[in-house]
Amino acid sequence: MWRVFVLAVMVFLALGLGSPIMADEGEWPKHKPADFNADCVIDIIDMQMIAFRYGVYWPNPLYENRFDLDPYMTNGQYDYDIDIKDLQKVWGRSGFTCLMFLDPETSMGQYSYRAETPTGPGTNCDTQPVTTPPGSSYYVDPVTVVFYQDATQLHLERWAQGHGFPVLEYDDEQRFWELGNCSFEDVDAGENEGGCNPTGDPVWCPVVDVWERMHFRAELAGEESTTHITWGTFEVATAHFDDDNNLCGHYVPQVYPYPERIYLGFSGSGFDAGREWVQIQNGGSYTFEYWGNRTTIYQRCGNNQYPRSNGWVYLIPIN
Repeated sequence: MWRVFVLAVMVFLALGLGSPIMADEGEWPKHKPADFNADCVIDIIDMQMIAFRYGVYWPNPLYENRFDLDPYMTNGQYDYDIDIKDLQKVWGRSGFTCLMFLDPETSMGQYSYRAETPTGPGTNCDTQPVTTPPGSSYYVDPVTVVFYQDATQLHLERWAQGHGFPVLEYDDEQRFWELGNCSFEDVDAGENEGGCNPTGDPVWCPVVDVWERMHFRAELAGEESTTHITWGTFEVATAHFDDDNNLCGHYVPQVYPYPERIYLGFSGSGFDAGREWVQIQNGGSYTFEYWGNRTTIYQRCGNNQYPRSNGWVYLIPIN
């Protein structure tokens, strides 16, 4: 009989017969107790896990405190039974994901990572959410810009081509960390094609530094259906200036060599120049946050250059 009732409850929940919780009522830590399998999303699996225990109470072996959500999620106390109020705590949050609530620097990390960054079980790039991104030995570029509001891959590519970054590449050169999943960049845009290949077949390198460029890679947070309660659909980006060394390849300079191109009195690294250049090209409104991602990053091709960001990140709306 109880199985029939549980099935009925599941139908009740799946059909949405009740009042869901509004996404702006709290931050993810307040909703996280309903994510029983800790996969960063509250979904049918979590609903099934608690519905299976419907009607049990302490000291029944099926009773566990973590499923006793009401009144725990309100005042931190248990009533030692699993009833309809506990199930509603899960159903009302169905579809919530941590990416809807966590700030970009928490959910996406603060750097991009080398393509060969270890992935899979037992690493910081496991497929399950983990709280710590890969270490600094895998850093490539710091995040210096967040595009938000409606920054889908298509919209950001269109924005880039219309704002001084016309060349798009699809070469999977770097990874971005997203709560334990390290995937290759979604958008790769530059002023020109960039690069130099002195040992390739055929050998090609510019005679002069025409391949120096402003450049950014960007990663979309979650799927395009994931909407943050503050930032909407957003992408983190690693804007920077690529200097060119014809004997090795490009690198980000420790001191940007053309400060007058940014503004009178500018001083900073190629990372800082890239961030400023994106906003110059944007020409519209923006806000900024201090993330403190100021780790120096050794440049293999840069003759012992150790650039770093000054830790500021610009947030630019994309429509």
